Amino acid sequence: LSNFDKEFDLDSKPIWEGKQIELKSDIISETENAELEEPIFNNIFSFFDSDDAHGTMFLVFNPIDQILELSEKDDDGLEDRKFVISSLTGFTNPFKDLKNTVDTTFNINIQNETFDLLNSRGNFFTKSDFDLADVYIKGEFDGNGSFIGIVRIYNEEIDYSYLNPRKKDKRSFYGSIPIELGYSQGEEKSSNLTENQFNNLFNKVREYGGLYIFRDNFRVLPYGRENADFLNFEQRRSKRAGTYYFSYRRMYGYLDITRDRNEHLKDKSSREGLINNAQYRAFTSDAINFFITLAQDYFATEAKQSIFLDKKKELNDQHEALKADKAREK
Repeated sequence: LSNFDKEFDLDSKPIWEGKQIELKSDIISETENAELEEPIFNNIFSFFDSDDAHGTMFLVFNPIDQILELSEKDDDGLEDRKFVISSLTGFTNPFKDLKNTVDTTFNINIQNETFDLLNSRGNFFTKSDFDLADVYIKGEFDGNGSFIGIVRIYNEEIDYSYLNPRKKDKRSFYGSIPIELGYSQGEEKSSNLTENQFNNLFNKVREYGGLYIFRDNFRVLPYGRENADFLNFEQRRSKRAGTYYFSYRRMYGYLDITRDRNEHLKDKSSREGLINNAQYRAFTSDAINFFITLAQDYFATEAKQSIFLDKKKELNDQHEALKADKAREK
């Protein structure tokens, strides 16, 4: 409340004027009338009850309805809840084994129940989920159009390199960007996983699937959200799924940028996405053409290599044989 003692700034101009006067009055009134219930007071006290305790705690009184609705568990307001969850999950990179991660929770307290909004629709991905991927990609874009890494197709690992035949210009150099990506088959019969493994991964991908970007291991929004398909996977797939194998909604993984390596990939002033400059356009061109070429090499209906198609057919045949056995037993 001591912030409201002064009426004028150093130039003798009024600090509060117009609608701000009413706002000032509301803030003072609500602060004076706020009551700290004992459980809340104890929670605050325990938060700072050690010599090395530090951090910031926000305590909100009279929250707007949009915040209160986050505590509901019915289908009303589901889209708002999913938007908040998709924005706050994966705050630090969960796909890496990071030692000093920032622990993020969004606790909802309802009478005698407490739950974390962020895992109310299932747990987020972990590094071990890459072991369950039917297709796994790990490598690095070098900033000049090249990719070098490995691709694991079911149980077979292949060294893979790609060069985007775009015009090279030092002004479009974006720095090296590691990528690690898992891909889940849309049908159990085409997957190498057990029924339980497939269902668990399928549920995660359905809720949180997408390609995330982390800068210095902190998430860059909006990448990873359902509507943040910045490499246009679904747009291509809608034209011809047999050619453009990769679907944004079936993938999970990350692009790893840093301030030092990728200084020209900068956030917009709104903090929602990267600025569409020459370096960003060069990177998206490299990434888009990499996925198109990789699909043509291994995953399209008329792929150059038949490793994936042969294994997929083998799994489908096994699934159909088991299905027929169960039908006979029945």
